[in-house]
Amino acid sequence: MLSGRNEIEARISAFVDGWLDNATEVWGDDFAIGAFALIFEVKFPPDEEGSLGSTDISWTCSDAREWVQAGLFRRALVKAEASEYEPPSDEEDS
Repeated sequence: MLSGRNEIEARISAFVDGWLDNATEVWGDDFAIGAFALIFEVKFPPDEEGSLGSTDISWTCSDAREWVQAGLFRRALVKAEASEYEPPSDEEDS
């Protein structure tokens, strides 16, 4: 589990940095980023009584309009489920 805010920020920053480094390879030099969202799997450790840990999902979006958020998530889901789409590998599974 991540131990604190600094570690969480460093992990997110490294991921976004890597994404930005590869963006021009995908779209060239002439593009702009509009709305963007972050989706998080939030993990909780087992409780003191020995039950299994749990997870939750949380997100935040740069655009507060719900229809924009729904559209971003819907389009990402379609791309993620498409057989020709290959998501970036996640070397760290924690």
